[in-house]
Amino acid sequence: MSNDFAPLFKTRNGCAEQHAQSYLKGLLSQVQGKNMERMAEVLPKAKQQDLQQFVSDSPWDERAVWDAVAARVDAQLGGKEDSMLAGDESCFAKQGKKSVGVARQHNGRLGKTDNCQVGVFTALVQDGQAALVGSRLFLPDEWISDPKRSLAAGVPKDEIRARSKIELFKELIAQAIEQGLRFKLVGCDSFYGRDQGLLAHIAQLGRVFVADIPRDTRLWTSRPKCETRPQSLAGSGAQRAEQIKPVQTRQIVVRDGENGPVRVKAGARRVWFWPPLGGEPMSCWLLVTEHADGTCKFTLINAPANTALEKLAGWQGQRFFIEQTFKNGKSHAGMADYQVRKWRGWQHHMALVGMALLFMLEERRLQRREWSQLSAADITELLHWQFTTRPSREAVIERIVQRHRRRAKATASKRSADNQRRPSMAKKNLTK
Repeated sequence: MSNDFAPLFKTRNGCAEQHAQSYLKGLLSQVQGKNMERMAEVLPKAKQQDLQQFVSDSPWDERAVWDAVAARVDAQLGGKEDSMLAGDESCFAKQGKKSVGVARQHNGRLGKTDNCQVGVFTALVQDGQAALVGSRLFLPDEWISDPKRSLAAGVPKDEIRARSKIELFKELIAQAIEQGLRFKLVGCDSFYGRDQGLLAHIAQLGRVFVADIPRDTRLWTSRPKCETRPQSLAGSGAQRAEQIKPVQTRQIVVRDGENGPVRVKAGARRVWFWPPLGGEPMSCWLLVTEHADGTCKFTLINAPANTALEKLAGWQGQRFFIEQTFKNGKSHAGMADYQVRKWRGWQHHMALVGMALLFMLEERRLQRREWSQLSAADITELLHWQFTTRPSREAVIERIVQRHRRRAKATASKRSADNQRRPSMAKKNLTK
């Protein structure tokens, strides 16, 4: 572990650096399911109980870790003309009701309502590369309205307040600015882009928003003349985004894909939108991109009027890389495989995933001349070979014995609970 991170795991009662190293090795290896029990089995010096305590209870500060991660990511990807802070949410399917923030809510990955947790994340993106720089756990209304339940899950008192995902995204933008991240662009999908108040906020921060919007968003093709924003946009001259025809349209390569260049049919024109909470109408680009699968995306970008179409389309295509970061995080860095239920455990786990993804970013950049196609899967395969040791026959038998003991203990505990339940049920039946 580098000197940038080791001091961050010192606590009043000691130093958790060794446990941090073990957990990161588990995230960066090919341990089955990134399970702490399996980590302890295959990683030298790792113990399941120590790892659980380190993630769930140790008082190290996850924000300090995120700050260190952000500084290193910025050194790689920040300060360029196309450096973008991209925001998006990711969902984590969960069973039961005890995991902090879990509820029946929309799971974007599955495209339906499901029992899950939802996190809002930001990533710094540039030149086809990205890494996470911040996270927030969304608390649904049922958790906000039940402070006792939230406190039992370890949620700090000042966090038990209603905040939308859009407000969490605003917090993450502010955090990125506090961290000194150098980004010109802020990218988001249509869930966030539909909030024109958010777009005005980003513009006020001196950043360029690259925001997908719903196709029925009302826009003007010339500056609205009315002095105050009308209550209803119908009849005000505003048109649906899908009705507005771009002035120029052509085929553009937006990025390199696994199967070659990714092309879109792109066109753009200047439009105006009017934030609902007051202020003046804002001029920006409406970019329309038609993709190979026939889908169309509509994107608002408050870039100068002389911005080239190729640049606008390239910026819009960059948002793909936060989604790719989620894919790598869940497939290769254990992002969705955490075994924690409480607030601190979730925050700690995500910060450590941020460290793991930072390592992957830096390793790919370091090796890009010799290994231009190096992937997250390649890195974890190599690290698994390096981190783990082939156990002796005695060690394998000992692991099996330990698993059998845990199963026997769990069975005995369940049998005891059943035996305690039976007398009470019998008593209840006799009183009927």
